[in-house]
Amino acid sequence: METSIYDAMRHADLVVGHHESDLYVRDTRLARKLLEEFRARGVTFTVIPFVSETGEGPCLEIPFAYDPFWEHRGVRP
Repeated sequence: METSIYDAMRHADLVVGHHESDLYVRDTRLARKLLEEFRARGVTFTVIPFVSETGEGPCLEIPFAYDPFWEHRGVRP
């Protein structure tokens, strides 16, 4: 099984939160590099930049990438 975006970001200690199935990560060079590696492998996803209102600074929202949401439901998009 291939590593998911969530797992890669979690292992890099970049995850700052989530809302339902949307994953929030810190917007860093490493985060962007990891996302580019996923794109190079043909993984499609959307990235929405935003500034955290809870102190994390610049962040990225990746819709549908928070794996525990899907694992709880027994499905994957």
